[in-house]
Amino acid sequence: MSTIHYLSPMVIAALFVGAAVSNAAPQSATAGIVSSPCPPSDPAAEARLKPIDDLFMTPAASPEAFWAAFTKLQATVLAGDAERNRAQQAADWPNLCRYKAANATLARGPRPRAVFMGDSITDNWVRGDPALFAAGIVGRGIGGQTSPQMLARFRQDVVALRPRVVHIMAGTNDIAGNTGPTTIQDYQHNILAMIDLARVNDIAVVVAAIPPSRRLFWRGDLDPRPLIREWNEWLRGLAFGRGLTFVDYGTVLSDPDGGMRVDLGNDGVHPNRLGYARMRSLAERAVAEAVERADAPAGAHVSVARREALLQQVAASVSAVRARPRSATQLAPPPTPLANSRAWNAAERIALWPAAPPNGTFVPATLPAAWPAPFVANVASPELRVFPAQRPTGQAVLVIPGGGYQFVSVENEGAEFAARLNERGYTVFVLVYRLPSEGWQRGEDVPLQDSQRAMRVIRANAARWTIDARTLAVVGFSAGGHLAATLSTDFADPVYVPVDGADAASARPFAAALVYPVVTMAIPGTHPTSRELLLGPNPLPSQVARRSAELHVGAETPPLLLVHAIDDTAVPVSNSLNLLTAMRAADRPVEAHLFQEGGHAFASGYPNSPTSSWIAIFDAWLARLRAGS
Repeated sequence: MSTIHYLSPMVIAALFVGAAVSNAAPQSATAGIVSSPCPPSDPAAEARLKPIDDLFMTPAASPEAFWAAFTKLQATVLAGDAERNRAQQAADWPNLCRYKAANATLARGPRPRAVFMGDSITDNWVRGDPALFAAGIVGRGIGGQTSPQMLARFRQDVVALRPRVVHIMAGTNDIAGNTGPTTIQDYQHNILAMIDLARVNDIAVVVAAIPPSRRLFWRGDLDPRPLIREWNEWLRGLAFGRGLTFVDYGTVLSDPDGGMRVDLGNDGVHPNRLGYARMRSLAERAVAEAVERADAPAGAHVSVARREALLQQVAASVSAVRARPRSATQLAPPPTPLANSRAWNAAERIALWPAAPPNGTFVPATLPAAWPAPFVANVASPELRVFPAQRPTGQAVLVIPGGGYQFVSVENEGAEFAARLNERGYTVFVLVYRLPSEGWQRGEDVPLQDSQRAMRVIRANAARWTIDARTLAVVGFSAGGHLAATLSTDFADPVYVPVDGADAASARPFAAALVYPVVTMAIPGTHPTSRELLLGPNPLPSQVARRSAELHVGAETPPLLLVHAIDDTAVPVSNSLNLLTAMRAADRPVEAHLFQEGGHAFASGYPNSPTSSWIAIFDAWLARLRAGS
């Protein structure tokens, strides 16, 4: 590794003096045009900086031990770095010299898969996880740099290399003011300019969130968390609005207070080897998604007009069913008792998120005039409705109603079903979750965010309701069954940054009952509307696979109860059968009850038909699991 490539491995002095560190020999600034502004290499730099590299990369025994060792290095190894840095800044402010020779070599070779552009966090990544950069991924980070410096070298360090993808992660040093005072508008203009340069040159873009930190120690212990949250929300919205891939490493690096976990970053700003190991799968997935997104046809997002058209179809269908007389032999659920409707309105409401939910911004649709009130759409603020048992047994269930990801059916699969479980001693929490196509960024993650958060909020407050947090189960219907299945297989997927102490609780259900569930997103077999509203009209293959629950069954998947009618024409019974096969292949506990008739949306079951027995089956099944646990 050349010393030119080894400039600023851990940002070190840059964190204190506020600009990129150079380990090259000092050189006086030269006026006018020169053959090359690049100084000769410093042959001692690599050996001199190795102990610093080791200190930052190796997980520290404690923060105190790290800072004590760092203080010693400041007085020895790092002595003189501030002067070297100032000389480098005077000669080459954007540090074009850093990668000039390496770029010339790469430009003659095959097209890189991705270039990672950034500051010290990207710079250090090459050493923190070198295997990531061995498969066509190139690192172009420079410690201490701000977005204007990255923009100044973007054509040389990215465009000239012709990568398929550029991964842009910048902002920590802008917030710190490393190159002087700035505004969020200045930062936004620099990010937008880099994106425009990439896209006009046929380079797909991954926009990365600013990583978490609770203090920028080289700036007088500045707490950057409020600005990181504000700037990251802008980055999310930018990626959503432009159809770009967005990745947030805070989902694996953050502690509950929005700082970096002490075991994943020694100084609270830069990940160590363990931190980079956590980031790797997200980075690989983001690059793969950006490549697929670049190759995908247009129309990846559901428009407001399309949502309104689908809602109009639902309203018209409900009106037609209500007007059509039923035949004597047709199965029909009883009307929802008025008491259940009143119970829904009177139920205690628990907000899921202490502030705005993640992945904002909400975009409502105009509901048709004949829209049924029990079909809740335009969910800006997800919540739980609490239905206590008349004679509580300590058992609790999270209920996730269906609605094709168009709405949440809160009566027949919410209040009415809750009343049936209340009779059996269960305390019931009905989830009103956000709908993925209502403006949220990365809409396919939004319902899972709400269901994970619901499990954690219930468990964190179990004493208040006198329930057994350990045996908290979930029941999901139709698209709510898809969400319950996704929760059961991907309960540990870090789809949001922890927001408070409740997020320390597990989101894994003790058991899950999936009732006429959508399971797969693959065609054929899926429910087309659920797929479109969750993933968009032209989802990438990776998106389809990621949200097909039968592909994610593993050793930690909880026991499942599958309930389905064979004559279901809305959600084919193959959804449950394929999940049954996946559970058996993984040697996980599973039970299935398939009814000859019942169609779709029978909820608590039709009177005087076999479907009316499934709640008793569920109760007995769950009791057996509790007894054996």
